[in-house]
Amino acid sequence: MQKVSLNGVWDIESQNKKYVLKGDVPGTDFGNLVKQGIIVSPLISGIEEEALKIAENDFSFSRFFEITKEILSFNHVALRCECIDTLANVYVNDNLVASLNNAYIPLNVDIKAQLREGNNNIKIECHSAYNYIREKQEKNKLPTNFNGVNGIPYVRKPGCHFGWDWGPCVPYCGILDEIYLKAFNEEIKDIAIKQETNKELSKLYVSCLGAKDIFILTPTNEKIPVKDGYAEIKNPVLWYTKEMSNKETQPLYKVVFENEEEEVIKEIGLRSLYLDQSKDEYGTNFCFVLNGEKMFAKGANLIPFAAIYEDITKEMVDYYINLALESNFNIIRVWGGGSYIDEYFLSQCDKLGILVWQDFCFACQLYPFYDKDFKENVIKEITYNVIRESNHPCLALFCGNNEIETMYAWMNSNTKLLKAYKEFFYDVCPDILKDITNVSYIPTSPVGSDFMKDISSDNHGDTHMWNVWHGLKKLDYYGKRYSRFLSEFGLESLPSMKAINTFASGDELDINSKSFNAHQKCGGGNKKMLFYLTEFFDFPKYFETLPYLTGIVQAECIKNAAVHFRQNKGRCNGAIYWQYNDVWNCPSWSSVDFEGVPKALQYKAKEFFKPITLTCSKEKGRAVIFAHNDTLSPQEIDLKIQEYDIKTDEIVSTFEQHLSLDKNSSEYVMALKTNKDYALKITCNGESIYEIMDRPYKLPLKKVNFNTYLYGNKLTISADTFAYDVCIDSDAIPKDNYFSLLKGESKTIELSKEHTYVNIICANNIEYKKNRVGKALFRFFYRLKPINVARYVFYSLN
Repeated sequence: MQKVSLNGVWDIESQNKKYVLKGDVPGTDFGNLVKQGIIVSPLISGIEEEALKIAENDFSFSRFFEITKEILSFNHVALRCECIDTLANVYVNDNLVASLNNAYIPLNVDIKAQLREGNNNIKIECHSAYNYIREKQEKNKLPTNFNGVNGIPYVRKPGCHFGWDWGPCVPYCGILDEIYLKAFNEEIKDIAIKQETNKELSKLYVSCLGAKDIFILTPTNEKIPVKDGYAEIKNPVLWYTKEMSNKETQPLYKVVFENEEEEVIKEIGLRSLYLDQSKDEYGTNFCFVLNGEKMFAKGANLIPFAAIYEDITKEMVDYYINLALESNFNIIRVWGGGSYIDEYFLSQCDKLGILVWQDFCFACQLYPFYDKDFKENVIKEITYNVIRESNHPCLALFCGNNEIETMYAWMNSNTKLLKAYKEFFYDVCPDILKDITNVSYIPTSPVGSDFMKDISSDNHGDTHMWNVWHGLKKLDYYGKRYSRFLSEFGLESLPSMKAINTFASGDELDINSKSFNAHQKCGGGNKKMLFYLTEFFDFPKYFETLPYLTGIVQAECIKNAAVHFRQNKGRCNGAIYWQYNDVWNCPSWSSVDFEGVPKALQYKAKEFFKPITLTCSKEKGRAVIFAHNDTLSPQEIDLKIQEYDIKTDEIVSTFEQHLSLDKNSSEYVMALKTNKDYALKITCNGESIYEIMDRPYKLPLKKVNFNTYLYGNKLTISADTFAYDVCIDSDAIPKDNYFSLLKGESKTIELSKEHTYVNIICANNIEYKKNRVGKALFRFFYRLKPINVARYVFYSLN
């Protein structure tokens, strides 16, 4: 077997000859045009029309390559690429060898017959997906897309490339992965591994084509043969999430496939994992069960890593995976409006112990499943990706689609589109999956008790709870709900000033400016952020404090929900907030902005998702304290609760207790009736969280003076009065941030690198307008807007 890489510099040309350049492959039209300064990045202006003018073009990618006599001596020479996006004809030496129409199915074609010794050429003609969907939509209109361009269900590429309520419309085309030739006589392929595992025994069922020998290497390098596609492993070393295993890396077994030409290794984890949807006292359960242990899922929704392919790097992917682990995530949901997650991401989650929920790539739109060719195309897509992903121990769930039933609950279920939808996700998909995977499946998210039934119910399935934000409910609304599993909920905030400065400066540093409106893709989102900000704070005098303040409000909102649901573990079994990352610099629901700067939410998630911790919810002047242990071993904890008078800077009471926690448990500790002007310092085994008992604008917060001491990459900070939510603003990322300090307390923070600046931001020291009448009028008239009244009513009924 030999491999010939075709990566490198290719000739790129638009059909109208307007754009002719040499560009990098893997790469795209937009990415190469921006990189070479031929066009201004659409991510700066945020104006869709500019990007769509370029997207109207067909682009060709071509190059010459050398083929040796030795390559031609093999029986097969296959042309491979994991992703060509999307509508493309592939020519080798002017011979058409493939016609592609699905970004989720790899290019894989034998081209030996078209090759010759010496110089050869390849040309990939990418046709405009934008033109294609416009033509389709004109002939047969699908329902209006309120998130971007109409007609996107007609083409099998990420829907968010055509715009979403958090991202720009940049429908690029190109070669999105390594492209190469593989010469071979007999190839190892079609690998499938299924398992039946318990604590005593793991039964492995292995199949493939082309392998002469198959065996397993244990984590201790013991060799176990696979005979007739079957192997048994007694007393297997089980795979768990990090919090359950308490290991930095998880045990993986290697399944080795060999023939005379090649060796293929698949790493697997031995575990039992399924979604429990059994009936119980509350309705229908929705709980992941790993090796017999019910778990509370904690994490966030992942969207694509960037709006333009070239902006994605391995370092970026590693950063988000490692940050998720540091933030105590045990699950990441891969959202359906983007792409199926790649092998590298899955392998890292296997190693580190993070579960992955994979949506199939259908979101918020009705798709033409009634069309035979379309349906056959997506069946191939699902089959390929399910087989590929199922070998990974981290893969916890396949979900048919995102929010389609929610979006079209108003439509008559007998329409052609909905009848085809139901058949596909409730009949066709389960039929496909039953023979190729053991991974659990749900037809949609949120899912109810059946097709179009109980979609928003707290008693069945998972919930996307947008009553806060879209429905304008108060920040503490979540405490009234008891969903079985909260898989989407969120609040927008501004990104860091570092991110804002990439698209706005001077007079444009205004939340109502042209730049901000161009980068805010959620209708009315900028003013809605102010609406929620004024539930917690007064209006600030200066724009530069808005990223900090909106971030605090976002973090408190998500914390309220996560803590409430975690305190009701067993009835509720997960909290996955919307959203983890951004595809560009913009206001959004993300907890990390596109510059990689964690917002307050990301730091707070590290606290409220911690495996062994205390949480505090607030109910009618009482602080309700729970102790949590998500590990698989009993824990001894010492808790200490101090009531602190913000007015006098004095500790007025102290409560201490020793607790013995059962494994995988959540335990009520106490309900403390306390003063609204008090802060609580809640300490568990030496680590503290701080809770205020009222909105910050109602508290007697005093201006605070900080003492700081920098030594290398460590910053020590102390305060002369109670300091609420201290933020270390620096070009180096602090390991801890957004913390409170009592008078005289000090905290040492580690910075990620050598820094050029460090600023201290604190809610106490921000200058506010203190115009309570103006704030009240703003909130009153904002609520009265017809669209907001309509949404409030809708989300009051759902």
